[in-house]
Amino acid sequence: MMGDKNKLLIYDLSTRQYQLQNVKLSASSLFEFEIFASTCSLPDGNILVTGGGQSSAVYLLKISQTEGSEGKKEGLNYSIQIQEKRKMALVRKEHMSVYHEGYVYVLGGFESGQNRFLSECEKYNVLRDEWSPMAPMPFNKCSFGAVVVSRNDSSHIIVAGGFNGVQHRLSSIEVYDI
Repeated sequence: MMGDKNKLLIYDLSTRQYQLQNVKLSASSLFEFEIFASTCSLPDGNILVTGGGQSSAVYLLKISQTEGSEGKKEGLNYSIQIQEKRKMALVRKEHMSVYHEGYVYVLGGFESGQNRFLSECEKYNVLRDEWSPMAPMPFNKCSFGAVVVSRNDSSHIIVAGGFNGVQHRLSSIEVYDI
């Protein structure tokens, strides 16, 4: 997602090209992707979009590449289908989302309506379209990096850096067991 409403930046690995794609919505559509939303790639190639702006909305994007004329690919052409999913418990932007074994983990962020940095985390069951709360991160923060690391029989979310509104930028690294 881009820092603008209803736009996707798509990178084609085979052509090594970027394309800024406007998501065309009908006039009656209630879908609106807000600035600073988080996106998470799912194993089936779909994308889960969470929050952004002053939103707790969640959307599933099904993106497929379309063929150009005469069966040849002309540049980057995509078809996007959008499904609204169950909303998160909290409004958040500048948060992170990561996928692991059927769940999307949504961490931290900033709730602009309350002017509050978040430590709260939520877990989304992709198959059931259900949210459940998780233990919070040790520190309130937004604009950080997160990745899932699995070794042997254990999996962790590693959270690095971020901003908490007090210090400039954080240099902490946190490990969250999942």
